[in-house]
Amino acid sequence: MKIDISDIKRGNVKSKSFHISQAFLLLSDIEYSDIQIGGEVIDNHTALEVTGEIAVAAKYVCGRCLEPFTVSIHLSFHESFRELGSVSGVDDAERFSYQGDSIDVSGLVQTELVLNEPITRICSSECRGLCPVCGVNLNQQTCECKTDSVNPQFAALQQLLDKKKS
Repeated sequence: MKIDISDIKRGNVKSKSFHISQAFLLLSDIEYSDIQIGGEVIDNHTALEVTGEIAVAAKYVCGRCLEPFTVSIHLSFHESFRELGSVSGVDDAERFSYQGDSIDVSGLVQTELVLNEPITRICSSECRGLCPVCGVNLNQQTCECKTDSVNPQFAALQQLLDKKKS
């Protein structure tokens, strides 16, 4: 995922628009497809400012029912890229950098996708999940299992509630 910046480095232009498409990306256990990245590179004399948007389809596995589902994700980004070794006293490892006539935005895209992953991956708010006894997907069928068992640590409290009801 590289952006050609040779025109900017030669001084022919101060900014350049870009569009990158990629079919597939796998990060940890998530499949990303139909990746579209667009934006602009602007030379501000000390760094190249890269702003834009990422549109991608992410395939997750539901944390309740374990079924795969796909979500469209749209992210905005703004990052400064400095030429490798161009600024003395600044640790280049702490920021995005480039070398030569292109900027590789792969690291930026991966960072944005990972930082914006949902904490809980649920296929829908109405997902009923799996039966804790027999494991059937409760979104697709019902079961006759008893799921009102009491945690042994709270058995004494349950007995008090039962006495109160009678």
